[in-house]
Amino acid sequence: MQNLIRVFIKKIITTGTPIGKGFYLSEYNNLAELTATTLVMFGFDSDQVVAVSIPEVIKYRTTASAMAVKEWLATSNLQVNSINIYTLGPHARRSWMIYRNIFSPDIKVGVIAIQPQGYDPQRWWQSSAGMRTVIGDAIAYFYTRFVDWKS
Repeated sequence: MQNLIRVFIKKIITTGTPIGKGFYLSEYNNLAELTATTLVMFGFDSDQVVAVSIPEVIKYRTTASAMAVKEWLATSNLQVNSINIYTLGPHARRSWMIYRNIFSPDIKVGVIAIQPQGYDPQRWWQSSAGMRTVIGDAIAYFYTRFVDWKS
């Protein structure tokens, strides 16, 4: 017997800062718009995809993204009980913590961690990209544990 899973997706919300390097070559103003357009090109319904841009920030980009999504949801007609974040594996736990702290207790937050493409996640220590990503996100995770993200 096959298990069937029914998925209810009201919206896919992309977030992102202004495009940095090469911005003058792009027709998009920010990474949120670029990602939203990419999803539509991959076959997602354009009515389901929303680009929520955030200003250029030096630190706390994930917090800025979560706050921008929360503000967008507050002005939308959507009744939202839960959301899922889709982010890179090593960054997933920290993103989940930040979003959960900003959205709780009204909205439940889940996370879907995608596998990195620039290195083998089972042997991350064998590549420069893996070391930078995993060690950097581990340090950032511990930092996140001691910050009040609602202030």
